[in-house]
Amino acid sequence: MKYRTVAELVALARQHGKTIGEVVLEQEVQAGGRTREEVFSNMEKSLLVMEQAVEKGMNEVVLSAAG
Repeated sequence: MKYRTVAELVALARQHGKTIGEVVLEQEVQAGGRTREEVFSNMEKSLLVMEQAVEKGMNEVVLSAAG
């Protein structure tokens, strides 16, 4: 299921009785040649990195070069 716009994505989801997330996940599996489990594992790793970045940003004092 390929789509180019959000409108096409929404239409595909409705047409196939799926959520937008399911359509996107299927596209990722097909395009990347990976299993659903591999896609979710990669997403979990990315989420962990983002959470760590937020935690670091919230708890460390960072000064700009200008002061």
